[in-house]
Amino acid sequence: MVNFLKQLKERKLRAILISAAFRKNQSFFKFYGKQLREALFAFEHIFTQNESSKQLLESINYKNVTVSGDTRFDRVYSQLEQDNTLNFISEFKQDKLSVVAGSTWYQKEKIYLLII
Repeated sequence: MVNFLKQLKERKLRAILISAAFRKNQSFFKFYGKQLREALFAFEHIFTQNESSKQLLESINYKNVTVSGDTRFDRVYSQLEQDNTLNFISEFKQDKLSVVAGSTWYQKEKIYLLII
């Protein structure tokens, strides 16, 4: 990642990072994380999921940051406000529980199955 971001910066290519989440224990924010910190500055702007990620970036003097929320969650939530009716779904489900999941991780699928 560091080499890729370094090349972006050297070639003056534009890049943004969307839906970033940072934690204090990541290498970016440790005394030995100088190269990783510098690599972040290849991004023209970083949109974070939360305020704490924004504050961590600001703690390393990265200022081009905006809290945009978790785009995955926000997108799903906004879909609930729309009419998403598909006529063939009722026939397909036949009044049975139907769960649709996308971009899942195997480890999380076990948890989903326990909940259902």
